[in-house]
Amino acid sequence: MDADSLILFLFFLLCSAYCASAETAYTAVSRVRLRTMVDKGNKKAKKALWVCDRFDKTLTTILIGNNVFHASCAALSTLLVIKQFSSEYVVYGTLLTTIIVYLFAEMIPKSVAKVRSEEIALLYAPSMALFVKVLTPVSFLFSGISAIISRLFSSETDSNTVTEEDLINIIETIEDEGVLDPEKQALVNSAIEFGNKLAEDIMVPIEEMVSVSSTTPIDELASFLKTSPYSRVPVYEGDKDNIVGILPVTVFLSKYAMKAPVTVRKMLMKPYVFDSKTEITQLLSRMRLNKLHMVFVCDENRNKVGIITMEDILEELVGDIQDESDTGEGLQLM
Repeated sequence: MDADSLILFLFFLLCSAYCASAETAYTAVSRVRLRTMVDKGNKKAKKALWVCDRFDKTLTTILIGNNVFHASCAALSTLLVIKQFSSEYVVYGTLLTTIIVYLFAEMIPKSVAKVRSEEIALLYAPSMALFVKVLTPVSFLFSGISAIISRLFSSETDSNTVTEEDLINIIETIEDEGVLDPEKQALVNSAIEFGNKLAEDIMVPIEEMVSVSSTTPIDELASFLKTSPYSRVPVYEGDKDNIVGILPVTVFLSKYAMKAPVTVRKMLMKPYVFDSKTEITQLLSRMRLNKLHMVFVCDENRNKVGIITMEDILEELVGDIQDESDTGEGLQLM
């Protein structure tokens, strides 16, 4: 048997195994963990991340190399069979080569790389970065041809847009890897879902709203507000949904304590009303712009159907928040 040809065959087989394991390793490795290692000064992680950030180019380089090495293995095995036996045994030689290549240059390397993707990605990083740079002209040519062909078969509706579900899955993956704790994950998930909610989704119905009548006697009103956990109270006239303003509790009680003349009407703040279909991201922006702490929600007939406080909106993101005068009881009623 030709020893040189056999050694060359084994070399190409090893190179093919390298490409197969590299493809799986750089597909499976966590970029988040690589970035963490880069922040800690790991030089190999920096190169591995460089390779991952150019994954399309890396994949093209790997596929080019793998195909060249597979073809070389097939050609050498054919020459070895013909030289050692005869052309009649080429079919058997091809079958044996296929089995060897599949086992030792595909299945086994990929299985190992899937389990130890991080180690292999770091180990291969210097050599893979070099191969990607050296084969850039070739990979550019093949990528260009592939792009032209893909464009012929792709539709205008094709999109690479990342969906909300994709983002949530990414966040869950990051948490599984120990980079993000459950509390922070919940906060990020809330932020993602935040943009989908409307005013009607988080409002407190008008029937559950704590409010006072504009005709309530001053002493009775003061007695009620002293025990109230709220810093602002809606004031209605006639029907409960006929809100005429918002009474700042602290200001009212301060004037009442000084025995100054108190006129509720003059102390009321203007009630701002928003449609029930208003997105809460837009609502939050408007409330911040106008420095509003409380707004009302109306239906399509402009009837007030609910109330929303700044705390209600923020609680959608971070959970329960205590009002500045909250005693710990149901803020949701306000």
